Amino acid sequence: LPLAPAAPAAQTYCSNSAHTFVFDSVTAGSGADEVEWATNSSFTGSTTINSGDSIVVSVNSGSTATIWLRSKSSAGCISGAVSTTAATLVLPVVAVTPADTTVANGQQVTLTASGGESYDWPGLSLTTSSVTITAVNGTTFYLVIATGSNGCSAEDSAQVTGEPPLYAQSIVVIVPDSSTALTACTTDTLSLDITNDS
Repeated sequence: LPLAPAAPAAQTYCSNSAHTFVFDSVTAGSGADEVEWATNSSFTGSTTINSGDSIVVSVNSGSTATIWLRSKSSAGCISGAVSTTAATLVLPVVAVTPADTTVANGQQVTLTASGGESYDWPGLSLTTSSVTITAVNGTTFYLVIATGSNGCSAEDSAQVTGEPPLYAQSIVVIVPDSSTALTACTTDTLSLDITNDS
């Protein structure tokens, strides 16, 4: 009987959609010139390729396919079977809260990431799920990379906008007598200093 082919190395890929795996240069064992492969150990619906050709198989997200292989000789003799796997792993669903916030410059904001087993904030060199930052003037984006228990990673970001703080304005108004009514319309905070010049 021919020898079994060498089992290709297992492959994994992180994706939320189906992925096509390619096992290159699959070689038949000694005494054979073809490789028969299938995704079941009974080889139902199998495919036969020439020694040295590639095996191509599509695997849905969240699924693992076991690929079985055996050598075939020109005389029809078949070797024992070997197997390998191809797995499409699901990406973690990552979220950062708050996703968009506006505060006064210098105010601290705590950003919290969820959906992973471990976290990395590249711009901050931190690996905790929550980080506290100090807002600076303008909008700053903070990226987090989360890694799930299956080793797959995904990212999300939040933006923090810093604005100048409001300052009290002082207005001095001179009026004939202190009984005069004054009305001030403004979006800022006003302090009215009433001076009676009589």
